Amino acid sequence: MHRRALLISVLALSATAAYAAPKTPEAMIRAFYASYLSIKNETMEFPKPEISLKDLFVPDLYKLYQKGEEERDGDLPLLDWDVFANGQDVLMTEFSLSTEVIDATHQVVTARFKNFDTPMTVHYDFVLTGGKWRVTDVRYPGDEDAPEGFSLRGYLTQPPER
Repeated sequence: MHRRALLISVLALSATAAYAAPKTPEAMIRAFYASYLSIKNETMEFPKPEISLKDLFVPDLYKLYQKGEEERDGDLPLLDWDVFANGQDVLMTEFSLSTEVIDATHQVVTARFKNFDTPMTVHYDFVLTGGKWRVTDVRYPGDEDAPEGFSLRGYLTQPPER
């Protein structure tokens, strides 16, 4: 009887591990965007990712992000757009990911997609901390509106004058 209980426990733990949160940075971003990619019609509702930002971000970036959602800049919150879609509305197509391994504790996952028909690139800087991969910054490359690019961390620590 004890063998049966042990076997059931081992199988239960194996099943739980199979459904545990993704472990690699690229798998985390793929899982994060799954809810975005499930949207088939234009929406102003921001998706609810399966991976929470608390689990995705390093603790200080998570706190900065929360503050950016709550802190007012006039009538709007400081973060008045979906940072992960880089837009007010969401309708993603042509999604792809690539990973650049910087070293054993730093990787950059790049998400490329079209939001509506506009090509977007979002870089996720990951660090290995406490045995877990976490995002330390979310960046966009430079464009005509922001030639220097965009850094979520930089924006939230020193927001531009409006």
